Amino acid sequence: MKIIFLFLLLTIAYNFSSAQPMNITYKSIDQKNEELNCISNVTYPQIDFGPDALMGARGVATDINNALNAVVQNYIKSFESQLKDLKGSSDDSKLSSFKVSSEAGISGGSLLSVKFTIFTDISGMAHPVTNDSSFNYSIVSTGILKLSDLFNPDSDYLKFLSAYSQKELEAKAYSEGNENIFDMIRSGTLPAEKNFNVWNIKSDSLEITFNPSQSAPNYFGVQSVKIPLSEMLNLINKGGPLEYMFR
Repeated sequence: MKIIFLFLLLTIAYNFSSAQPMNITYKSIDQKNEELNCISNVTYPQIDFGPDALMGARGVATDINNALNAVVQNYIKSFESQLKDLKGSSDDSKLSSFKVSSEAGISGGSLLSVKFTIFTDISGMAHPVTNDSSFNYSIVSTGILKLSDLFNPDSDYLKFLSAYSQKELEAKAYSEGNENIFDMIRSGTLPAEKNFNVWNIKSDSLEITFNPSQSAPNYFGVQSVKIPLSEMLNLINKGGPLEYMFR
């Protein structure tokens, strides 16, 4: 009975997502914390299914937006927590700043993928810090996604992602005369979940992001590798969030 119910639920979700496509708008938070002497500027996506959306679609949009709101509030709280921990040990007279920008896209009509770029400039730090983070949500699968949700349970997908990413990053480093970072590349692309926790779906590709100091020295900044989904069809879960690749 549970299997039948789940099938019906996914069918309903698929039907309304096809008839009522997701729309992306952006919301901004601009605030100043006088006590911590900091400013925050955050721009992030919100989802809707249009003015004529059915109640079920509105409920899904609310779930997604609530999840995005929670993610953003956690970013802000983490930044402010850092400032509280440093209070008294840095120049409190200088303004600290925090900025989050975002880029969102929809694939297959059902998968929302958001990349957040997080810029932190705390007074007293040697230099600002920029890192990327990601948020992925499927309305016809498990909601908020983990990377493993994309692949067959028995597939050795991490080994594939590791080998592909290592090859691409080494080729880029070699072309730029940076063979001395090969050891960092190999360490940062080992087949472990922690090395592939920032990822996004770009319609026909999987983009893996490597934050500063993971696969190259900090001054190299953020590195990324795009892997065509067509090269992973034997690994992808046909009944999962990338099911649209098999239509």
